[in-house]
Amino acid sequence: MESTGGDHATERGAVSRRRVLAMGTGALAVATAGCTRLSEMIVDRVVGDVNVFNTTDEPVTGSLTLTDPSGETLLDTELDLTPDGDDGIYEDTLTTAGTYAIAVMFETADGSTSGADSGTIEVSDPDEEHVVVFLGQAYTDQPVTIEVVEDFAELEGTIEGDGRP
Repeated sequence: MESTGGDHATERGAVSRRRVLAMGTGALAVATAGCTRLSEMIVDRVVGDVNVFNTTDEPVTGSLTLTDPSGETLLDTELDLTPDGDDGIYEDTLTTAGTYAIAVMFETADGSTSGADSGTIEVSDPDEEHVVVFLGQAYTDQPVTIEVVEDFAELEGTIEGDGRP
């Protein structure tokens, strides 16, 4: 009889462990459901109005010019970015809604990769939107990719090859 009680205690312990694992898994699922949103909130606070990312394996040099809808030059800067995350982050540059002119050019230090793009971008909400520039083809098939996003999750299509050519 004692052995049956012992088996019953073990079985109850196993059910209890299963229940704890199930509750823990459920809690983990609930906790991580908001992770994307939380990471987006953090990213939105870390980045600036204009963000230039070197996606090559080499240091890059180049230039970036941004002109606001009234024709005022907001950025006219030389780029000197390393491949290890030393990115160009520019604050307080998107001042008003409208059409901005942007021009970007770059070349890697070893000359193996270069690119340029210029044109206009539309900014609807300068307090919420960001300009993102990728230099290199690590995430897109273009040497220079320029996007305006409110939420960095919007880059998913661009990074997966569904963005503009």
